[in-house]
Amino acid sequence: MISPDFSEEERLMADSYGRVVGVDEVGRGALSRPVMVAAVVLDLSFIPDGITDSKILTSHQRETSAHKIH
Repeated sequence: MISPDFSEEERLMADSYGRVVGVDEVGRGALSRPVMVAAVVLDLSFIPDGITDSKILTSHQRETSAHKIH
C-alpha cells in the first residue's frame, strides 16, 4: 500500500503558501476521452485512514472516504 508523503505540502505551507490543494483525475486516454477531475483541501492534522490512491480502493471504500472528507 502507498503511504502518503506530505513533505512537499508541509514545505509549501511553511513558505507561506497557505492552503495546498490536492488534485486527482480519473479516465482512460486522457487526451482523447472524457476525464473527471477533482480537487480537495485536507486538514493535514486530520488525514482520514485509507486516503492514498483512489484507483486501489473498492467502490465502498471510496464512498466511505468521500464522507470523511466532505
